[in-house]
Amino acid sequence: MSFILVTYGYNQYSIFNTNTSTPTLIDNMKTVALNNIIKLLNSKDSSLQKEIESSLKEEENLNKMLKAHEQDLKIEEDKYNEEKRKLEEKLKKEEKEKLKKEKEEKEKKKEEKKKEEKKKEEKKKDDKTKVSIEDQLDNKAIVALQEKLTENQNQLNNLIKNKDIKSDKKKKLEEILIDFKKKNKDKVNLKIELFDSKGESVNINDNFDSIANEFLLDKTVFELYYFKYPEIKKKEEKKEEKKEEKKEEEKKEEKKKEEKKKEEKKEEENLEPTLEPLKFDGYCMRSIEEDAEFEEDDKNKDKKDKKANKKK
Repeated sequence: MSFILVTYGYNQYSIFNTNTSTPTLIDNMKTVALNNIIKLLNSKDSSLQKEIESSLKEEENLNKMLKAHEQDLKIEEDKYNEEKRKLEEKLKKEEKEKLKKEKEEKEKKKEEKKKEEKKKEEKKKDDKTKVSIEDQLDNKAIVALQEKLTENQNQLNNLIKNKDIKSDKKKKLEEILIDFKKKNKDKVNLKIELFDSKGESVNINDNFDSIANEFLLDKTVFELYYFKYPEIKKKEEKKEEKKEEKKEEEKKEEKKKEEKKKEEKKEEENLEPTLEPLKFDGYCMRSIEEDAEFEEDDKNKDKKDKKANKKK
C-alpha cells in the first residue's frame, strides 16, 4: 500500500491511497478536497452567524446598562445640585446677617482699629466658606457612575468594532463559499495538478493510463493546484457595447472593432491557463484574537526581510 498527503483549503489536508488508477485518484482528490473545503466554510459561516447574533444581544444589554447608568447619574447630579443650592442660600443668608451686624456696628461707632481687625477676620472666614462649598458636598457617587459609563461605552465600542469585523469576515467567507461551490459543480471539468515540497509539478495529467503509485512516491506531501482558465467575454456583451457607441463614429468604430476582434481571436487562441493553489485566504477562518497574532507574525517577517536586504 502506498499513500500520499495532500494539502488544500486553509490548513486542511487528506491522505490518499495511490494504489489505484490515476483518473480514479484525481476524481477522489477533487471530491474530497472540495467537499472538505465547503464543509469547513459552512461550519464557520454558521458559527460566525451565531457570534454576530450574540454580539447583537450583548450590544442591546450594554445599551440598556448605559441608559440605566445615565438615569442614575442624572438623579445623583440633581441631588448634588439641590444640596449645592441649599448651601448657597444658607451662605447668602449668613452674608445678609453679617451686613446687618456691620450696619449695627457702624451705628454704634466703635473704634476704627477694632472695625479693621474684625473686617480682616470676616474676610478670612468668607474665603474659608467659599472654598468649603465644594468640600461640603459628596460627589463620589457621580464620579463612580461616570467611570461606569466610560467603561461601558468602551465595552460597547469594542463590541461594535468586533461585530463589524465578524460581519466583514462572514461577507468574505460567503464570497469564497460561492466560488468553491461553483468549482464543486464544475469538478468534472476541473483540471488539477500536484506540486511537491520543492515546488515541482508531478505532471499528474500526463499519467492517465498508469497506476498512481508508479510515479507518486510513498508518504510524500503534495500541494493541490488547479488550472484556472481565463474568462472570455461573450459575443452578446460585445454587441451591447456596439449599441452604446455614438452614431457619428459608428463606421470608424466598426472598422476598429473588426481589427480588435481579429486581435482578440489571436489572443484567445494563445491564452493559456494559470496554475492556482486550491486554497483560500484564512482571514475569514481566524478569530479576532488570532488576527492580532497573525498581523504580528507578518510584521516580524517584514522586519527580518528588511534586515536581510540590508546585510546583502
